[in-house]
Amino acid sequence: MKNFMLDENGDIVIKNNDIAIIEGDKLLLQTIKTILLTNKGEWFLNLSEGINRKNIIKKNPEKDLVRNEVLSGLIQVDNSLYLTDFDYELDKRTMKIKFTAKKADGTVISDVLSFV
Repeated sequence: MKNFMLDENGDIVIKNNDIAIIEGDKLLLQTIKTILLTNKGEWFLNLSEGINRKNIIKKNPEKDLVRNEVLSGLIQVDNSLYLTDFDYELDKRTMKIKFTAKKADGTVISDVLSFV
């Protein structure tokens, strides 16, 4: 499967006057990031896409609740994905979520996302 490559702002990347294309594990990671950074109900074409960010962006979030939201987003992308490692850091205004997930075929996906 192929799709448009997105930059860190979610904008389509243009290279050499063409839309850049992404596929494979890079596309999987891009899709996961898009789902995890989308607030459930935010996108009018699919109100069930995304996660409940209010469970993440709040004072003293519960680790299990944050973990479950991340897992919920992963399953929306591929229901064979499961978390193998999860942690987060919280400072005054930003939460950084670090996760590693594995697909049934053994593909490992890892990233760090920032929530403000």
